[in-house]
Amino acid sequence: MLAAVMWHGPALVADTARVLDDPFALMAVATALWVTMGLHELGHGVVAHHFGGTVGEIGIRWQLPMVVMYCRVDDYLFLRTRRQQVTTASAGILVNLLLLLPVLPAWLLLPAGEPARALLGAFLLLGLAQAALFLLPLPPMDGYKMLAHSLGMLRYASGSRRFAGRALAGMVGRGPGLAGYPRAARIAYCAYALGGTALVVSIVTIVALVAQRVATAHFGPVAGAISAGLAVLIGMVFVVPRTSFTGTRKPADGRRGEVQK
Repeated sequence: MLAAVMWHGPALVADTARVLDDPFALMAVATALWVTMGLHELGHGVVAHHFGGTVGEIGIRWQLPMVVMYCRVDDYLFLRTRRQQVTTASAGILVNLLLLLPVLPAWLLLPAGEPARALLGAFLLLGLAQAALFLLPLPPMDGYKMLAHSLGMLRYASGSRRFAGRALAGMVGRGPGLAGYPRAARIAYCAYALGGTALVVSIVTIVALVAQRVATAHFGPVAGAISAGLAVLIGMVFVVPRTSFTGTRKPADGRRGEVQK
């Protein structure tokens, strides 16, 4: 499917642009994506239950900037094997991809210019982007949980933050440094601290550049500069603390047994 999407990428981008210019079409696609998020969460619960987990609660709640569905599995972290934990964490993404499978052939069968084709194209492209977002190895995304469980590290992000803090303190002669960390743990924590930081910086930079370009094209260079600055500020407030590298907010990977975004 991914190869076909890349092959037809320009046409899918054009259909998505058409939908973004039509408020009613955009609302329809956004609603469909919101429903897939609910099915995504349900997938976590079904797989966890299959492995003997207990689904404590399924519902909706306000999570800035929208209402989202969630699924809480009370004993998710106590499933018997790492494979079961990784499979449970990946179940939601698999549901997203399965829902998108029939969309591609339906899009291909419709003639160019057909309104329904534009809706399907936008749903397919944005749905894949949504799945890619869930795969990011940053808390609280599924990709992060899959990585942490596969390595057997419950709080990988916050542990990496502590590792980086101790390493920096040791370099300036404060504290024992990295004494007590086994070699494998040093490699794992160092890799995540560096890789996670690079990923966060890349995401914030891309968002800032896009915001600057769009705002400049519509409202001028001053608006572009302001938009880029706001994008960076929002990234610092919401993205960086969630990765637990430099923020003081309770790490997102510390939520008890909750499988959700």
